[in-house]
Amino acid sequence: MRNYINDDGTGERKAFTVRAFGDQFGKGPDWVRRLVHRGKIKAIKDCGEWLIPATETDVILDSAAYQEGGQAS
Repeated sequence: MRNYINDDGTGERKAFTVRAFGDQFGKGPDWVRRLVHRGKIKAIKDCGEWLIPATETDVILDSAAYQEGGQAS
């Protein structure tokens, strides 16, 4: 099973599996699925597997900064 998608050879992740995305935040796959279901983050389905674009990491981090009273950049 893939943990992430890397298309361009730079070593930079382009998308994460549900499990790999949750692991970044110490959360499980159910947490990620809830975020997708609620429209908080975007996901795409590829070959029967849900993938979360790497850019969605910033969505979570910006949301956390905003909730803690910081300013999202």
